[in-house]
Amino acid sequence: MEEEKEKQGFTVTDRRINPDEEETKKTQNKDEPEQKEKEKQIPQQPESQPQAEPRSPTTERKLPPINFSTFVLSLHSSSLIAMGVMPDPYSNQTTKELELAKQNIDLLSMLEEKTKGNLTKEETDLIKNVLYDLRMKYVEMKNQQ
Repeated sequence: MEEEKEKQGFTVTDRRINPDEEETKKTQNKDEPEQKEKEKQIPQQPESQPQAEPRSPTTERKLPPINFSTFVLSLHSSSLIAMGVMPDPYSNQTTKELELAKQNIDLLSMLEEKTKGNLTKEETDLIKNVLYDLRMKYVEMKNQQ
């Protein structure tokens, strides 16, 4: 059943031309069709094997399933990044945007209120703990200003 769920998703393939590869192709002798044929025959890595390349926005990776917990944790991470507690995963820079952090905290608070009575005990505990943690860090950051 999990295999069916994985097959229902979609795959994004980056087919943009790397400028370094384009320059290399221009400098190669055009009379070498055998070399081009060999490049076409190189097998692609199966998706199940981890790639050795560093992660970038275009690198494919397996993401966790979408559910309430991953949504809450995503907003938690976004808030921590906005408060400068964690670096941005793409730029590796830390910045303080306390208004954005406050907006995420308020969003989580609204989510807690609107879902009251409809969550499992684990989900209720998660959102309460996340909100407590974020509120305490936010107050600490605000006092440092």
